[in-house]
Amino acid sequence: MKILLIGPLPKPITGVSLANKTLLACFRKKGIQVSAINTISKLGVSSKGGEHFSLLKVIEFLLIYLKVFKIGFPNIIYCTPGQTFFGVAKYAPFIFYAKLFKIPYVIHLHGNYLGREYSQLVGWKKRVFKKLIAGAAAGIVLSKSLRKNFEGLIPQTCVFEVKNFVNEYIILKNLQEKSYEQPVFLFLSNLMKEKGIGAFLDALAVLKSENKKFKAFIAGAIETGMKERIEQKLEALKPEAEYLGVVQGKEKRAVLLRSNIFVFPTFYAMEGQPIALLEAMATGNIPVVTAHAGIPDVVSPENAVFVEKENVQDLVQQLSVLAGNLKGYKSMAALNLEMIKEAYREEKFSDAVLCILKKYAKA
Repeated sequence: MKILLIGPLPKPITGVSLANKTLLACFRKKGIQVSAINTISKLGVSSKGGEHFSLLKVIEFLLIYLKVFKIGFPNIIYCTPGQTFFGVAKYAPFIFYAKLFKIPYVIHLHGNYLGREYSQLVGWKKRVFKKLIAGAAAGIVLSKSLRKNFEGLIPQTCVFEVKNFVNEYIILKNLQEKSYEQPVFLFLSNLMKEKGIGAFLDALAVLKSENKKFKAFIAGAIETGMKERIEQKLEALKPEAEYLGVVQGKEKRAVLLRSNIFVFPTFYAMEGQPIALLEAMATGNIPVVTAHAGIPDVVSPENAVFVEKENVQDLVQQLSVLAGNLKGYKSMAALNLEMIKEAYREEKFSDAVLCILKKYAKA
């Protein structure tokens, strides 16, 4: 079987690009013939993850589209388009290619916005959007609550749930590598308003004013429009808070090990099943999260602390309780580590995707 993967690949590192990179490596390790077309623009992305329009980018994407003819004829196409009209429309030439040569394609959705976008579209945009998505042989989502994104587009019998994963090098062998003596907070994501970075920094400011003892690490790329504001808040939080920039590989694992409370009060419209949350669970961190998107499919009050969206007061209260009785929450960390080891491994993820692709591949 020959697979063609179409989607973003690092850099930049996002949940989708990391997943695609991992799938490529896993498939090739199994001896499967797989080619890839990277849809990330080398000319940069906006602070919100969208792409700036320019004539150079039009030329760039024309060259990307032509790559499909150099690859030949795969048995199936696996693609990870965006969730907006333009995010899907960008894949139209690939989909037309698939339809022209009667090659089945599978769409893997890594977020929770596609359904909302479809409901808001009207006229020809809605028809085009539906035609591109509905032509897929199957759809894949990350968890049960995200299935609704394909309603009215792909039959539910052809929608499959595949849990996300954690890279193997991240996962702890046991909790003996962790310290729960003092609270060490971690925010690991793009520093965007909708990811909850503002609420988190404001909560830390309150804790500092109350002379609470803590350490905080903040890691991720700062959204351009918030750069000055965030930098001012970070400066005021020194030395308790430290901004690390974008962390990867061993550096990312190191900060995950040094921290013990993962704070992620997201209300991001396109959120799916955050890999950062899974990585935090895999390294013994206690999650402090919102009941948003696919997050409640991963954690419950049994193994996480939930906070209200955009509620700084609630976040302060929950972080204070955690900081005052950190060891009392260690059982949550142990439960999460076992959960990751059991259900969120690279091999489980790649095997599940491969099983779906084999089911629909052209003979």
